[in-house]
Amino acid sequence: MKKIRTLISAGLMALAGYLPMSCASFKPQPEKAPIQEYELSENLESKIAESLDNEIPVDPGFPPGCVSSIGWKFKNNFERFDIDIDVKKFDTSKNMYLQFYQSRIGDDGFYFGIQNRTVENDQMLIFSRWFNDTEIAKKLGIKKNVASMSYDDKVKFYRNYFRENPSTLRDYKEYVEEHVRINFKDQGFSQSATYEGPFVGVRLPGFELKEGGYIFSLIKGDDDSKGTWYDYVVTEKSTNTETWVGSIRFDKEAKINKSGSTWTELWGRPWPVQTYRHLPNWDVEIKSVEGDDKTPLHATSSYSDWKWGDHIPMEDVSYDSSENSIRMKLGPDVVRKNKAGKLY
Repeated sequence: MKKIRTLISAGLMALAGYLPMSCASFKPQPEKAPIQEYELSENLESKIAESLDNEIPVDPGFPPGCVSSIGWKFKNNFERFDIDIDVKKFDTSKNMYLQFYQSRIGDDGFYFGIQNRTVENDQMLIFSRWFNDTEIAKKLGIKKNVASMSYDDKVKFYRNYFRENPSTLRDYKEYVEEHVRINFKDQGFSQSATYEGPFVGVRLPGFELKEGGYIFSLIKGDDDSKGTWYDYVVTEKSTNTETWVGSIRFDKEAKINKSGSTWTELWGRPWPVQTYRHLPNWDVEIKSVEGDDKTPLHATSSYSDWKWGDHIPMEDVSYDSSENSIRMKLGPDVVRKNKAGKLY
C-alpha cells in the first residue's frame, strides 16, 4: 500500500539528544544515515474522501501528533537564525504547535516556536534547551551512569530519583534556571523538568498570532563568565514591533548547528470529535529562512511520523521556485499534491 523509500538527507540530522515532540522523534544519527519516508499512496485522493468521517487511527487518548516537517541544511554553523513567515490561516480551535528550528547550540539540544492553546485561548511563545545527563548527575551527586540509559529509562530514573530525594529537585531547578532570563514585564515565566530529560525553557503567554507577516529570530546575545546567551525575538512586520520572549544561556561561544528542522504538531488532549473532518485549518508560507543572512543549501520535507505513515493525508508541503518559498497546509479540504522529499 505504501511504498517506502530511503531518502539520504542531512536535513533532519543533528537534532537534539532529547526530542520531546512527535515530529522530533527522529533520534540523532550520523550525517549520512537513511531516513524512512513515505511516497504518496497511489489511491490517496480517493482515500481522503473515504476517510473524512473515520477516526484518526491513533490512540484515542491522544491527538495525532506530528503533521509535517522540513529539514534544513546550511553550509556553516551560525549565530543568528531568522524565519520569515506569512500566516494565511491559523485555526485557533485546536491545540497546535509550529516549531521554527530544532537543533543544537553547541552540544545542547534546543527548539523554539509558538503554541496555540485552546483552554487559555491564546498563543504562547516557547524556547527550550536540554542539559547533558553527566552534567546534571555531577551537580546532584547521582552515581549511576544516566547518560548510558535509554530515553524511557532516563525519564523513569529521574522521576523516581526526585520522588525519593525531594530536596534535590530544588537544587536541580536552581541550577537549570540560572540559565534563563525571563520577560516578567509581559507575564513570561520559566519551565524546568525532567519528563523529557533535563531541560529548562522560557515561555511568553498571551501572544496574539494574526494573519500577516512575522519574523521569528534566535539571536546570539551577550557573554558572561558562564556562557553565551541566545535571545528569542519576534518581529511583527506590519508594525515593525519587536517582542523579546526570553533568553537562554549555552556554552561559551556556542553556535547554532547548521542542520535542523521546522515542524508542525497537533498536541495535548484530543478534541471532542477526533476525525479527519474536524482537523484544524492552517496555511503558513515560509518566505525565507536564514542563518547569519545565508540561506540553506537544501530543504527536505516529510509527513507525519514514519511509524504512522499517511494517517493524516490532508496535509501538503510545497515549494515555489519562482518565489523561493515553502507552503505548509493542513485541513479537511487540503489535498496532498507533493511527495515527501527534497524541496530544493
